[in-house]
Amino acid sequence: MQLRLAEVRTPDPVLRARRRLAQSGRGYVDFALAEPGLFRLIFASNSVAAMALSRQHPGPFAMLGEILDDLFEVGFLNVEARIDAEVTCLAAMHGFSILNIDGPLQTATTRERETSLDRVLIAIDRSYAATSCARVGPHDLRADQSL
Repeated sequence: MQLRLAEVRTPDPVLRARRRLAQSGRGYVDFALAEPGLFRLIFASNSVAAMALSRQHPGPFAMLGEILDDLFEVGFLNVEARIDAEVTCLAAMHGFSILNIDGPLQTATTRERETSLDRVLIAIDRSYAATSCARVGPHDLRADQSL
């Protein structure tokens, strides 16, 4: 996830915060697909491995909170929508990951998966834009637009 976040380079603070949110989602899914066994283990309740990993690295939930705070601070996400926004984003990315690991999307091609993920990320972005009446472009969050 941190590698994906490091890819975001734009001088526009709003676009940077939006792209960081999208890249964090992509990084979450990347990890889940690359390490499905570890991904499952981390989310097993009271897992010793999960507790050990959380002490060594900032968890995706904490990083997500910082990114959402940035979206709020730049005026893209209003105060009411900021409340527990981590749950919305994590549920979307976790659900998408599970659908691709164990569910009906596990036979999707890489291109189909990336297209579907882009659609999920754009839906989240547009819903947050609506909270502040922000304008968004149709290609703002495409994976190849992060640089």
